[in-house]
Amino acid sequence: MIMKIFKPDLQTLGTCSLVTRSFRLAAQSLLGRHISVNDLHRVEECVRLLKNSGFQHVRSLSLGITTRRTVLEKYWNDYLTILKIFASRKCLVRLWLWEVPFFFLQPRQKKMFKDIVLALSCSVTELGLYGCHFSCYEEMVSFVRVFPHCDKLYIQDCVTGDQDSPENSFANFPQHKLSVVDLDITASSAHELLMDPSGFIEDAELDVSSLRKLACDLRSAEESCRIISATSGSPVRELRFSSSYPDGFQGTYTHVSYPPLLTVAKAFITSVSPGWDLESLAIGPMYHEADWVFWEAALKNFPELPHLTKVQITYHYRTPASWNTSCWVSFTSILSNRKMFPRLKLVDVCPTYRSRQLGYRHSDQLLFPFRPLRLSGIKVTHWGEHVRSFFPPGFVLAFNVIFKV
Repeated sequence: MIMKIFKPDLQTLGTCSLVTRSFRLAAQSLLGRHISVNDLHRVEECVRLLKNSGFQHVRSLSLGITTRRTVLEKYWNDYLTILKIFASRKCLVRLWLWEVPFFFLQPRQKKMFKDIVLALSCSVTELGLYGCHFSCYEEMVSFVRVFPHCDKLYIQDCVTGDQDSPENSFANFPQHKLSVVDLDITASSAHELLMDPSGFIEDAELDVSSLRKLACDLRSAEESCRIISATSGSPVRELRFSSSYPDGFQGTYTHVSYPPLLTVAKAFITSVSPGWDLESLAIGPMYHEADWVFWEAALKNFPELPHLTKVQITYHYRTPASWNTSCWVSFTSILSNRKMFPRLKLVDVCPTYRSRQLGYRHSDQLLFPFRPLRLSGIKVTHWGEHVRSFFPPGFVLAFNVIFKV
């Protein structure tokens, strides 16, 4: 309508566009429920708007410098200003912190920060720590336990320790027992600072009796058994497990020894707690260094999951030359069993190479391995999109005629 009315007058149209854009930015500042402050410019702009009474209706804050990998001390004053204003309003229910360097806290800032955190803890029910830097592991545990109402906890890629004189800045904070329904302790990249999920549950004294969603990284069969034991009485419905540890999900099957993947996968998959009512299962990332014999042994005795409706498999290929479909054939042979998975409706396959999605050029090779799934009425998607949408129409038609799909 605006284009039709002002088409002859470009100057008026430009003015209208600028006014509309300004109104949209103002509406986001005053009415938005969530804001992301993820680079230096946005941090400075957020401070200015907050001082002018902006973001009055915000209930969710994502704060941290995600556009730079270097953690700098100069961000701290702006961080404190933003958190102090939100803390005084007692309105935040979701707080996500990215790359926040807690070890840069100066003595004069610690008292102010303690008051801020205590005020935030009155309202925050969802806490996310992504790549945050703590002086020591105990400091992270103490920080998490400050939030008594937090029932959704996400910890990914956090760095603990690696300081000359580590000090727990939150040792004197009130320590509460959190009852969590959603727990994520994972890593997005391989490094040696992965936490033992069961160890963290114990150290933070988490109450997981009502846990419904669980995501965790595993490095050994022992860790697998411990996390299952720690959550065996929980009504887990959504499960995602992976291993970013270099030796976690890799190796070639031999009759002489069992590689790490085989012991981890068998210990976790085949020991699923009977108390879990799994509806969604996500496996991976897993690394491709094994053939079908390996996967057949690793997935043997897969448990029956009568409530399972969705499965997602993230499979990582180290080189393009290693691409093949042997693993997918093994997964298909298991997931197409309707007796084991009577309610399964969707299987999403996510092959990657160098942390990037493999596209349609490889998707055509997945059509045949997943034919048994489609014949059993299960929808197969490739990174969330229907597999068939990646093939030329003529190819799909010829395949349908030959195999009568």
